[in-house]
Amino acid sequence: MITASGSAGLLQSGRMPWAEAPMNVTKLESKSHNNPDEVRSPAKTRVEIVRLPGFTLGRLNMQPGWKWSECVKPVVKTDSCQVSHVGYVVSGTITVRMNDGTEKTFTEGVLHDPARP
Repeated sequence: MITASGSAGLLQSGRMPWAEAPMNVTKLESKSHNNPDEVRSPAKTRVEIVRLPGFTLGRLNMQPGWKWSECVKPVVKTDSCQVSHVGYVVSGTITVRMNDGTEKTFTEGVLHDPARP
């Protein structure tokens, strides 16, 4: 279960290869969530997705009362989130409950990675 109060958060899907190994930067690319590649709007949610080589970055705006089980589960048809991602809470809070029952609430300014131990 994931619940949120507040209005914004960031989600990164896919791993950032430069975080795990040295790299040689040869090209600088940028995109803005103000002009996303894709927008998804499940209940109480707006997800603005931008894609760059090697990763996808989504900006989530969740309305108060948002719950993954009520707003996203009906769309993806799985009992829990199946996507590996890193999140950053811009404002408000988000509570994440893992399949094993582990639960934690993250607040503004906190980076979280529920896929890793």
